[in-house]
Amino acid sequence: AHSIDSLLQRGVAQLSLTASIGGFLRLENKHYQRGIDLALRLYRERGEQHYLTKAFGFASVQKANLLRRYLGAQELASTFGVPQTVIGKKIRLETSVLVLEQALANSPEEGKYSLRQQLLKEQQALTEIRRELNQNYPNFSQAMQGSSLKDPFAAAERLEANQQIMEYFLGQDSIYLFTLTATSGLTHTVVSRPGNLEDLITNALINTEASEQLYQLLVAPVVDQSSNIKRLQFIPDGILWNIPFAALRTQGQYLIQQQAVSYAYASSLLFGTTNVDANSNSGYLGYGISYDEVIERINAFDNRSITDNQLRDMGSLPYARREVEEVATLLNASPILGREVTKEHFFQSAPSAEILHL
Repeated sequence: AHSIDSLLQRGVAQLSLTASIGGFLRLENKHYQRGIDLALRLYRERGEQHYLTKAFGFASVQKANLLRRYLGAQELASTFGVPQTVIGKKIRLETSVLVLEQALANSPEEGKYSLRQQLLKEQQALTEIRRELNQNYPNFSQAMQGSSLKDPFAAAERLEANQQIMEYFLGQDSIYLFTLTATSGLTHTVVSRPGNLEDLITNALINTEASEQLYQLLVAPVVDQSSNIKRLQFIPDGILWNIPFAALRTQGQYLIQQQAVSYAYASSLLFGTTNVDANSNSGYLGYGISYDEVIERINAFDNRSITDNQLRDMGSLPYARREVEEVATLLNASPILGREVTKEHFFQSAPSAEILHL
């Protein structure tokens, strides 16, 4: 068990030392699956929850890492006050390292020496700029590293009783299913990855049998139909993102006919702290209005009148105003409510806002 512990920690270190996008993408799945397998083995042998948390962390942090590190670098830099010249240099160096790595992999032996020297030089420059960012902008560096839930069991307690989060990790030969519910906390299931997984996904919408097989593979093992779970939030991985989970079939029905279905990119982004500085309003402009006010306004200024029943027929968003109020509180901003919500106010204020919440 001690040697497995050491291997697990070494795997973490190897991932954190990966120098480039290309290297990270080539190594991530293999190393993360190894980390998950080792952590789950320790969990089975010792029964200690923190090993299950570790396994879940390997599965969930991968997605947050990629999103933060490679898709949101410039936006995060702006949030944390990093000069665009610095982050621009970092991105150029990362791209250069990626290109050189690919060139080195495809180069004949006689050309490898000069490419290695150039790659080493670029990696050293990249290391130096990362060191500068760590020293001068530690909050930005932390955000770029991504993060998994520190305590998924505590996060699960915040869920409602009818809610279940399902996060997947797609391994080479296995599919790992991690679930969060208020009653059970964090649980896991591992299923074999079928050899025809890609074909099942391709045919999910046009072939009932493929749809039912995917349901039995990815949903049935972790959702108890006799329970009170009515809201499923899926966090897929890899090609599992191509699955129309809401349209999977079971017992002659689509999944969406039995439970509400939604998606998230990573659990750490659902429960993690916001990167927005709470000391500023971040350019937030949120409009909240109740339907009672809509009825009053239409009846007062229109020759036609509208009733409560007619308004309900249009569909209702009963918590729209409350949502805007709570978001404004989180961002230390002032919401626009009730009769202040006008077309004129919007056209006057919207051009200078960074976040529009309607």
